[in-house]
Amino acid sequence: MNNGFFAGIIIIIIIVFGGVMFFVTGLSPQDISWTDVENNIDNNTDIDLNNSDINETSFNKTVVAIQSGPAHAKEGSKVLITWAVKNDENSTITNVKAIDQNFDYDFGSLAPGESKSVNYTLYIPTINDLKSAGFDVNDDSDWNEFFIGGFGLSYSMDGKDYSINSNNLTIILK
Repeated sequence: MNNGFFAGIIIIIIIVFGGVMFFVTGLSPQDISWTDVENNIDNNTDIDLNNSDINETSFNKTVVAIQSGPAHAKEGSKVLITWAVKNDENSTITNVKAIDQNFDYDFGSLAPGESKSVNYTLYIPTINDLKSAGFDVNDDSDWNEFFIGGFGLSYSMDGKDYSINSNNLTIILK
């Protein structure tokens, strides 16, 4: 089977299991510093600020949206995903909202220089989970990575509306 087929399966899995995990675990704001987020990204070999997986639009403006998570995980495990937003503008940004295919989160407003983040837990399904969900997969499937699409971030500043996208994540399955 081709990579497009597996990418489609993974997106559907994220929607199904991510939605369930959202209602089970919920999203909660965390007291995490921007340095912590940058260190997490720097320690993740799949994501760093120089990685081409980072959406260039995230860094063309002075409002930054970054998604981070583990570089490796096992099937059937839960992983912690962090969404972080930083305002390096000279003005306060308002109506700061993040959304992806499973979740949405309202960051409210960010003053100049302020950053905020939120964590959520995501379940990485097993081959048996995929089969139980009705997907046609083999036990010998070459499924070695789990893809998480980026989140969209919208905000208002000085009476204008803006939007950017965060980076995607690829977690290597071991």
